[in-house]
Amino acid sequence: MNWIFLALASGVLNALWTSQVKPRVGPGGPLFFSAVIRWGVALLLLPWGILRAPHLSAHWWTITSLSGILESLSLFLAVRGYQKDYYATYSLSNINPLFVVLLAALFLQEPLGPSLLVGMALIIGGVLILYYRGHFSIWGLGAALSVSASKILSKMVIQESGPWAQASVAFLAGALFLTLLTALDKKPPAAKDWLKKLWKEKVLVVGSTLTTLCFFAAVARGPIGPVTLLSRVNLLVGFGLSYFGLQERKNWKGRAFGALGILAGITWVILKQG
Repeated sequence: MNWIFLALASGVLNALWTSQVKPRVGPGGPLFFSAVIRWGVALLLLPWGILRAPHLSAHWWTITSLSGILESLSLFLAVRGYQKDYYATYSLSNINPLFVVLLAALFLQEPLGPSLLVGMALIIGGVLILYYRGHFSIWGLGAALSVSASKILSKMVIQESGPWAQASVAFLAGALFLTLLTALDKKPPAAKDWLKKLWKEKVLVVGSTLTTLCFFAAVARGPIGPVTLLSRVNLLVGFGLSYFGLQERKNWKGRAFGALGILAGITWVILKQG
């Protein structure tokens, strides 16, 4: 099924472009950087959003905007958590497929069979083995819940607009939300700083746009639970990049068990969904 390939592609692309983020965040901080990237994606997709706008309901606009705000709220919570305990926050924020699968069964009537539960257990278990260090992060849990609600809302209305228009409006709402948070900083960036940063990070904006389109296209075509599970391939690719590219091999054997768990879970979901 093409949604399976789109979900996997979104995860792989996400890992590739986000692997370039750390040295490029700059003095504005991660929230400013994230707001710039979201503005870039929203502006690239804006023509499709404008073309569909006259035909979309007020219900769609409300749900899509709320979805975008919740996704950006998830990022805000995660960033706050990273400053306190990176690994606890990162691991718990990435257990969001657990909540997505359960919420999809509850609100979208997606089937919740034994095979899907097995795949979910393998992937979530792999995530925790790969990154969890025994500490609890309320920020990470909040980020997981917020982004899970965002994905469920997206799935509820995406058929009305299609993936391109929904991605444009959702990212526009998220960009406005993050811009407001950035403006509340003691030293908010000037307007010229936004434009300079947007142009400087144009390659990452394109990478984020491609990732976004693949994910939203997968959501439009397939069940949101399995789509979210398969997109966790980004953690698998990220582990490979850190091991082979950055030579980060501390405790690699234990982490490798987590990566194998994610791989087994993704393979299981593909076999059962395909």
